[in-house]
Amino acid sequence: MKTILSLFIFLFVTSATSASIYPPYLYGDKNLIYCGAHQGIGFYIDKSSLIIEENTSSRCRIAVNELTAEFTSDGFHLDRLDSPIVNTKKSLFYYDLNNLKMYKWVEPSKYVKGNEWAYIYPVGSFAMTGHSFSGEIAFYIAFNKKFYGGRKHYNNQTHRYEKVNFTDVLYQYVDDAKK
Repeated sequence: MKTILSLFIFLFVTSATSASIYPPYLYGDKNLIYCGAHQGIGFYIDKSSLIIEENTSSRCRIAVNELTAEFTSDGFHLDRLDSPIVNTKKSLFYYDLNNLKMYKWVEPSKYVKGNEWAYIYPVGSFAMTGHSFSGEIAFYIAFNKKFYGGRKHYNNQTHRYEKVNFTDVLYQYVDDAKK
């Protein structure tokens, strides 16, 4: 019992500490909105770069700049010049509005032979859904409504309906940035 209690306290303190190192707005800039984190990497999107490339009754395509920032428990992970290590890349998201499916354009890599639209699962392990939820937040910025969020989705692995892997606080960051 003592071991279980110690483990619970450790996990609680660790998650509370790690969540606090990721600011809701990178550099305090309300255009750079937090979308999630994993293993010391914070994911942000640049709201000012968002472009709706296509919007019909059945589909939508959005381009947005995604930023990744390396953090430590003390804040930014700095390079040799004492600058935060931040990388930016343009990301494309495709939304199938009829089937409520979201996709992200993936460039060739050692895992992908050619360019392709990769399906983003609404629920499941973080390995399936991804660690950043920029496609969801981009859709929310563009249309002021949730795409995957706010409802349960069927998980083929667990055979039950589940909520998405992120909290409503991400939408709150977008709403607060408007003020």
